[in-house]
Amino acid sequence: MRARAARSALVAAPALLCAALLASAPRAQTAPPATAFPEGAQDKYHLTTQERAACSSDAIRFCMQTYPDEDRLLACMKQNRDALSATCRVAFDAGVKRRRL
Repeated sequence: MRARAARSALVAAPALLCAALLASAPRAQTAPPATAFPEGAQDKYHLTTQERAACSSDAIRFCMQTYPDEDRLLACMKQNRDALSATCRVAFDAGVKRRRL
């Protein structure tokens, strides 16, 4: 009976060791997606998720130098309106109209 228990312990030991090592290993940090409108940032204009999704790449492409100043970012987006992607332009125009900016 002791031999069987010893064998079970020998078989279980590597699995327990692997589990302990995995649990104590530092977790890989995944970088958040690059966006001009990070979640949790000050959001003076209360951007919707759809506006963020539609315009993040355009804001990065045309107005990266203005971040995090939202007023300068808005001015830059207005200045580059004609160059915005069609999706962003629709969302941007609707947002500007809704906010009366």
